Amino acid sequence: MSKTEIDHYILSKPNLSDNSKRTYRKNYENLSDLMQTNHINDESQENIYNKIKTLKNANTRHMLVNIAIMIKKYNNSKHTDLIKRRELIRTDIKDNRNERKEYKKDELPEFKELIRYRNELYSENNYKAYIINYILIEFSTRNKDLDLIITDSLQEFRKFKKEEKENVLYVANNGKNYYMRNSYKTHRTYGKLLNIFTNKKFNNAVKDYIKEQREQDIKQIYLLNTNNGERIGKDSLAHHIMRFTLNGISESDINKISVSRVTDMKQYKLLKKISKNRPTSIQTLIEEYSLSIEEPKS
Repeated sequence: MSKTEIDHYILSKPNLSDNSKRTYRKNYENLSDLMQTNHINDESQENIYNKIKTLKNANTRHMLVNIAIMIKKYNNSKHTDLIKRRELIRTDIKDNRNERKEYKKDELPEFKELIRYRNELYSENNYKAYIINYILIEFSTRNKDLDLIITDSLQEFRKFKKEEKENVLYVANNGKNYYMRNSYKTHRTYGKLLNIFTNKKFNNAVKDYIKEQREQDIKQIYLLNTNNGERIGKDSLAHHIMRFTLNGISESDINKISVSRVTDMKQYKLLKKISKNRPTSIQTLIEEYSLSIEEPKS
């Protein structure tokens, strides 16, 4: 079977991740279907854009223009007009995002309501929900970060630390909490994360949760589990977590609420802390999550 244009491009980029390769191939396939040809490089820039601009979704338009630029650039073909068109699409994306932010401002609760809800969970001895909300709020995590094993055994924690595969929450007898992440979205960029912190209420909640689980004769304790202790499947994490959040909001919305506390550069330290904890770039936090800082028009 002969190689396509995208195959040749991917072969020229040996450091591409498997996810990037899949994304590029899928976008190239979509562009080929739209253009009804497997020879994108042979098409004029005008013809390519005229086809792409018929698509309603700005993000889809951006992805397909990007693929066309990559193919033409690889083949040393003219592509400056497509680059200019891409900038116009990026402006559309920013405008759409700012509109969604305005809607979210009115829809989402305030940060103080998240804290109040979390405190209520503790008062009600709802330890699992309390732990979930504590981690989401304090560490600005994604769903995958909450797919973790809980232990009060130093020996077991050291074993998991050496293996570097699982996310683990270890509560020590001295009141310290160790939150280790080996499996999360940006692990490839940031590597293993370990947060060591002291919070008596949190420490007690985790120990009480461990006690509840052991009373049910559950040996391996997961934070996200079924009533009989079985680990929640990766495809069900988001749905399971939203059962325990205020008004069933998502981890993404909780992060939006947290990031939106930052209204100017005087609060840069808070933004930096969120960036380090999630972890993700400050630029991404402002562009994708902040409801208080509007992106400037290009």
